[in-house]
Amino acid sequence: MPENITEETVTAANNGKQILSNEVKLLRKTNKDFTEEYTKLFMKADGRAHIVCDLRKEEEIFKPFSAEHALNPEIYEYLEEQACYMSAGTPLTIEFVLDRHNKDLQERVSKLYRSHYRFDFAEDRTEVRKNRTLAWVLLGIGALILVAYGLLQAFAPNNFNEIVSIFSWVFIWESCDRFVFERFSIGKKQARDAQMATAELVCQIVKKDEPLKNLPDRTQFIAALSEEKK
Repeated sequence: MPENITEETVTAANNGKQILSNEVKLLRKTNKDFTEEYTKLFMKADGRAHIVCDLRKEEEIFKPFSAEHALNPEIYEYLEEQACYMSAGTPLTIEFVLDRHNKDLQERVSKLYRSHYRFDFAEDRTEVRKNRTLAWVLLGIGALILVAYGLLQAFAPNNFNEIVSIFSWVFIWESCDRFVFERFSIGKKQARDAQMATAELVCQIVKKDEPLKNLPDRTQFIAALSEEKK
């Protein structure tokens, strides 16, 4: 044992590992649906989850160099972070907060928001079609090579035929991967983009020096976690 590592250090490290192990076991035994608990923080009486987006600093609303033709990407990042733990089937209301009445600004923000997620949703649909088409093509190629392997085995058996067999299963596996795993990933993104694209958009006017009210109380969520942990 190195001189700078004492028995007390080793004991403390082992105790730490045991504590972590016990914490993980408690976490695995949890019965709470934390996705549901998180969503409840944002739900209002209208049955929709409300996400508040503070746009009172107008100089930060638009993407630099875009001539006000694109919203700041951090706005989309923030909104998606808030929605990521909710079910994609939860109806959303995005509350944009401004510090003054400006109809042109409100309309521009709304239009840019809508177009962003509608383009994303359209792109997702295109990706789904491409994925499906390519998966069928790969499956067809794999099937043809497999048929060729069978013919070779029947009329000209040799060791090279096994390489042909491997090629066929590579194409078939790639097809299955696209059908099952990649398609699922694209579908998940498509569902989230659809949720964001169909969100209801509203604007609130709150002066810069006034605090925002009715924000989700995250201490409730933390309390629920602590309660479950006990």
